[in-house]
Amino acid sequence: MEKKRNSLDISKIGRIEIYRVIEKHWPINISGIARELGLNPDGEHQKRVVARISYHVNKLKQEEKVHTKKIDRAVVIWPHEIEKIRFIHEMLK
Repeated sequence: MEKKRNSLDISKIGRIEIYRVIEKHWPINISGIARELGLNPDGEHQKRVVARISYHVNKLKQEEKVHTKKIDRAVVIWPHEIEKIRFIHEMLK
């Protein structure tokens, strides 16, 4: 079982780890990623946690590894491979 992290451990979270969470639990939002990584997105360091994960998500988007869509105030994230599968499915119809 994964040990719980506190919000101060956010500096140790890397882009690869965030991408693995997105691949495993898509579609997911930033708070969901924080929960899956064992961080507390509602705690004392909420802005720091959300900002760090948002930074990595934006970098993954620039690298064309993920797609994002803003729905109300939430950003929904899913892997690029899923978009390819959706496109192929549309072509087959």
